[in-house]
Amino acid sequence: MSKCRLVKKNSLIRNDRANKKCRTGSNRLTMAFYVFIVCLVVGAGVYYLGTLNKKAQIGFETAELEAKLNDLKEDNKNLEVAALELQQVVRVQEEAGKLGMVATGKVNYLTIKANDLARR
Repeated sequence: MSKCRLVKKNSLIRNDRANKKCRTGSNRLTMAFYVFIVCLVVGAGVYYLGTLNKKAQIGFETAELEAKLNDLKEDNKNLEVAALELQQVVRVQEEAGKLGMVATGKVNYLTIKANDLARR
């Protein structure tokens, strides 16, 4: 049995110092519990704020990447239109004329007989 219980059970002993020790022991335990709870709440708050900050940062990065993606899609469409304009037959013929190329009338192809090929 602890001293606190002995002092409380024995009504003849009225030692104020012993009673004070018993009260301060329980007060210290209660105070330690309160400090622990406060530290726990503060720690949870810091963790929560850190999580919110990280989510906000990811949100900003996502918005920036989406803006870049939209710009790249627009550039891609513009490049596809430019490529189609450059591939038009009329434009190719105009450029060929500027370079001094002429259209051919008839194309002659060479034919090779199967017997003329080298064998191993």
